[in-house]
Amino acid sequence: MTDRLDNRCSQMRFRPNEDHVQFAVIEEGYMSWFVVRFMKDILGENGRQCEVCQSIVEVDASNENEAAELAKQKFCSTQRLGDWSLHADRINVTAADFPS
Repeated sequence: MTDRLDNRCSQMRFRPNEDHVQFAVIEEGYMSWFVVRFMKDILGENGRQCEVCQSIVEVDASNENEAAELAKQKFCSTQRLGDWSLHADRINVTAADFPS
């Protein structure tokens, strides 16, 4: 599985966007589109805990687990981190394919 992910990373293309970072895997066959949000809990000005989205990464992947792994790699790369959990507490993976 690791070799497969490493191979796919070499096929990624960066697409900048003002609001978030997008990555697409160029591969033959059908892939699902996923939106992966990196979330962090922080204390707001009023002293209450609130949830903040640190980053959004969009990826093509065959399933949610693969989308999460690809997004973690890209998040670490763009943020220059060794571990995604340094800037986020959790991730939310949402399928973004539109029904035809």
